Amino acid sequence: QVRAEDQLGIRNVVVLMAEGLSAALIDHRVGSEYVMPYVHGLCEQGLCFRKMIQSFSATDGSVFAIVTSLPAPFALSRTADLPAREINGLTGSLARSIGADGYRHYYVGGFRQRSADFVTFMGNQGYQGFGYDDLRARLGDRAGADTNALGVFDGPVLQEAAKIILSGPGPFTAHMMTATTHSPWTVPASPTNPLADKVLATFQYLDRSVRDFVEVLRLHDPDLDHTLLVITGDHTSHVFDSRSMERLRVPLIFFGPRLARAKDRWASRQERPGTHLDIVPTVLGLLDGEHLYSGMGRNLLGADAGEGGLISGTYGSFLYLKDRFALRYTLRNDRSELFRLRDGDIVFQDVSDKEPGTAARLKRELLALSETADRLSR
Repeated sequence: QVRAEDQLGIRNVVVLMAEGLSAALIDHRVGSEYVMPYVHGLCEQGLCFRKMIQSFSATDGSVFAIVTSLPAPFALSRTADLPAREINGLTGSLARSIGADGYRHYYVGGFRQRSADFVTFMGNQGYQGFGYDDLRARLGDRAGADTNALGVFDGPVLQEAAKIILSGPGPFTAHMMTATTHSPWTVPASPTNPLADKVLATFQYLDRSVRDFVEVLRLHDPDLDHTLLVITGDHTSHVFDSRSMERLRVPLIFFGPRLARAKDRWASRQERPGTHLDIVPTVLGLLDGEHLYSGMGRNLLGADAGEGGLISGTYGSFLYLKDRFALRYTLRNDRSELFRLRDGDIVFQDVSDKEPGTAARLKRELLALSETADRLSR
């Protein structure tokens, strides 16, 4: 059970998973202007965790981790795409933890690729899904102008999500997945001049789309005061220095009127490191009362959050960060390498021979977590 430390009156939750949103983008400026001024403002007004790392280096693995609070073991040995076992599995998602009694749970995703897989997966986790084909049908005559090869542009996706949220009474949760900030990084024609850098221009466009989405809710949703907005990236993309950790860091932002008024209570806890696995239990910790939780994450705002290891995956290997070390494990040859963390970055010099006990312990912990997630999936 996850119990709230304070009664904030939050009952609605919007989780926005933005494609390729690196933590570095939140604070980046071009000249004197932020690339993402609106999202940066939400970060300042709410709670912003800047020491979060991606659970996987591709969309499918991170979607699985964000929704289920489990690492994605399937990505190690088979594919980075969601396999049938995970698509059809039932997990302790946010929707299932809150329950369907009086609640509406929506998934809205703009990606064209594997859209049906995501809709099916989210449906099994308790969400009513609106994928690429559903959104094109809702857009009608505008569908051609509002889409490209990737899928539906972020602005129309979030505007349709707002309409879906506003379509019924009662509390809700919504999980939204954007696509425009993926290569080839194109934005729809606009009277507003985009940034010259076409990659940064897509994140500028995402920022305006988020602003317009919140503005629609502000104007038309009388329950906005009781709503929590959660923003994160599925994995990193654009960064501005060569440090290895910058390739892993994604933002995690919590914003809402009621949270903003109470944020000072948790301000010091924003320094805690975490992963995508921690999103669901942290959200549950901001809702009134007690909620059942069945994942491997922790409530980052809890008094007893502890300092567990952090798992990040990529094709064929895992990275496990704990106790000032990073263990890299590769499945195909059962190889593990132990690196030190120094000055906030990974020093890629194997010290397993100098720290054999640490190397064995971290490998045992990593495999225990990975195998448990795999067993639960099966």
